[in-house]
Amino acid sequence: MKAIRYHQFGGTDVLRTEEVELPVPGLGQVLVKVAATSFNPVDDHIRQGLLAEAIPTPFPVTPCLDVAGAIVKLGEGVTGFQIDDRVIGMFPLNEHGGAAEYAVIAADFLAMAPRTLPLADAAALPLTGLAARQASVELASIQAGQSVLVNGAGGAVGSFVVQLAADAGATVTAVDGPKHADRLLEHGAAKVIGPLDLDAGHYRNCAPFMKKRELASSSARPS
Repeated sequence: MKAIRYHQFGGTDVLRTEEVELPVPGLGQVLVKVAATSFNPVDDHIRQGLLAEAIPTPFPVTPCLDVAGAIVKLGEGVTGFQIDDRVIGMFPLNEHGGAAEYAVIAADFLAMAPRTLPLADAAALPLTGLAARQASVELASIQAGQSVLVNGAGGAVGSFVVQLAADAGATVTAVDGPKHADRLLEHGAAKVIGPLDLDAGHYRNCAPFMKKRELASSSARPS
C-alpha cells in the first residue's frame, strides 16, 4: 500500500510517498481502508519536532491524527464494530497514521461516521470536534440559560463550540469577521460581533459590525 511518511523532523520537504506493507490489526484494533484524513496544526508541529520532548516520535512516521474510512478487518477482541462499518477516529498523539491507504487503529478511538456526510468531509471532525467538546462540555460545562462568548468562532474548533453551546441551550455571542456571520447564525449563535481590537492580526481592516439571528414570530410558526 502507499503511505506518506517522513524519516526525520523538518518541513514539508521531508514528506515522502512510499510503498509499505499492509498493517495487521492486533488485539483490540481494526484495519481501516482510509477514505480521507485531515491536516491539523498539531500534525505540523509534530513533523517539525516542536513536540519531540513531550510526544515520542519513532521514525519513520506516517502523519495525521484524523482518519475516516471503512473497516476491512477486525482484530481479536473487538466488539461493537463490523466489517464495512463507516468510521471516524483520532489516533493518540504518539501514534498517528492517517496519511495512508490503510491504517490500524484501536477500536476504542473510533466512532461511527455521520451518515449525512461524505467520509472525505467527516475526516475533519475528530480532532477539532473533540477539542470543542472538551472545552465546552467537559471543562466549561455549558448549561441552558447561560450566556457564552466564543472568540475565533469562525475557526474549526470555534464553529463546533458555537454549535455545542447553542445545543445546550446557551445564548451564544460569536466573535469573528463578517464573512463568517451567516454561517455562525445558522449554527445557533444569537449574534455575531467583530473583534474588539481592530488593530490586531488579520482583522486590522475589519470595521465594527454586529449581526443578529432573526427569530420567527409566534404567529409565523406552524401550529
